[in-house]
Amino acid sequence: MNKKLLWLIILILITLLNFGSIFAEAEKETDNLKGLDSLIEKEMKEWQVPGLAIAIVKDDRVIYAKGYGFRDVEKQLKVTPETIFAIASNTKSMTCFALGILEDEGKFDWNRPIKDYLPDFKLKDEYATNHVSAKDLVLHQSGVPGHDSVWYGSNLSRDDVYNILQYLEPSKELRSGWQYNNMMYVVLGKIIEKISGKSWEEFMNDKLLTPLEMSSTSFSIKDLTNSNNYSLAYSNNSGEIKKIEYRDLDNIAPAGAINSNVKEMANWLIFNLNGGKFKDKQIISEAIVNKLNNPRVIIPSYSDYKELFYNTYSLGWVVTTYRGNTIYFNTGEIDGFRAIMSYMPAENIGIVVLSTTRNFIADLITYNIYDKMLGLEEVPWFDRARENIAKAEETKKTITNLPDTIKKLNTKPSHKLEDYAGRYKHPAYGLVIIEKDGNKLKGNMREDFSIRHYHYEIFEAYDEKDIETSKIKITFYTNSNGDVNKLSMPLVADIDEIIFDKILDDKNKQ
Repeated sequence: MNKKLLWLIILILITLLNFGSIFAEAEKETDNLKGLDSLIEKEMKEWQVPGLAIAIVKDDRVIYAKGYGFRDVEKQLKVTPETIFAIASNTKSMTCFALGILEDEGKFDWNRPIKDYLPDFKLKDEYATNHVSAKDLVLHQSGVPGHDSVWYGSNLSRDDVYNILQYLEPSKELRSGWQYNNMMYVVLGKIIEKISGKSWEEFMNDKLLTPLEMSSTSFSIKDLTNSNNYSLAYSNNSGEIKKIEYRDLDNIAPAGAINSNVKEMANWLIFNLNGGKFKDKQIISEAIVNKLNNPRVIIPSYSDYKELFYNTYSLGWVVTTYRGNTIYFNTGEIDGFRAIMSYMPAENIGIVVLSTTRNFIADLITYNIYDKMLGLEEVPWFDRARENIAKAEETKKTITNLPDTIKKLNTKPSHKLEDYAGRYKHPAYGLVIIEKDGNKLKGNMREDFSIRHYHYEIFEAYDEKDIETSKIKITFYTNSNGDVNKLSMPLVADIDEIIFDKILDDKNKQ
């Protein structure tokens, strides 16, 4: 036999044996996932989730990728592994890795004050302004709480959000506590732009998305809806599945604007599992990845379940353990969507679950997949969730039926209703408009709301469609002349009131 032909036959046999080994290993891995399909379909029906997609990574390969349900219920368009969803706050870890790339290039230092990069940066607290670093912002230790009502649903631009940070009331001293803040990621985006000379979107695309072969991943609602396979946003309100409008996150884009699918997010997980390497290309050094992943602060949290541990926060990921195994994860939630990315480095497993509606089915599926992949007895997470929801509903009923012992009965406002009417302004939160409507007041702060008297100078703002859970106290204040000149509302945790000053114009002179 010709020697060349013999070597060719040997090579073919070796290749076939290798493929056989790979297929056998893949079959063994997916054997662990028996029952997953039926579980997901059952729970999606019970939790009334229109669409969902998952991808599982093991040892640098995607071993499972599948869509469930519909991306468009009305048109009966099915979810596939290529269907694009909003990933919301999972964007944050990618922004952090972009800064890590700049650190790798010797252009960025996590510990330098923000003002070294952005001289016009300003917070309300002068000490924080001069000393806060990018690391502090990522670790949510700026001293400024969320203030999400500022950007959410507003027409503010990203520059507007950056410029009004100086008007946000802090509730803690710098580095004294963990307070989740989306808006501070706008500052991180600006640092990337200042150092690189590119927009945040351009830098992310050039340095992360393109090397990771994430060509369908995008940064805007416009790009999302221009694709040929994307999910609509849905809400589940008291058992009614309803299509809703997308929430545009351009004004805090570095915190949550990315849209993607499970196939491409699987590449992101492989990249993380491989210490910054993807398909033999080291995109960011392993040393920097280890630095980013090092736990820095404890997140105030507690769990009744022995399988879960307390959460810590690194420069991009939440770090904890699941059933004794270290796990890195992030969740994201915005109108109509919830997403969770996670990976377990010791077992070289990564999981991404993208879903419609804002509920925790994505998280519960993730836990179940880890149980299966680890070969452990499956924890009844869905049964536990149902029990917790039932308890919460009972508690809600009890609280709702309790008498209001704070309210002072038989009181009335000290002014005529028209005296409360007017436009009230806060430099960050914008306008609150109060109007007299017959024998009552009504209001608007980007959206209309109803108002009823509570006691003395305190009223309640509420949504007619959901009175009990939407109530917010409005307190009116008067000046030394006895004229109504301010109102306050508790719009953010840890701060009792946000003060709005009445605007004096020809319509409401005092």
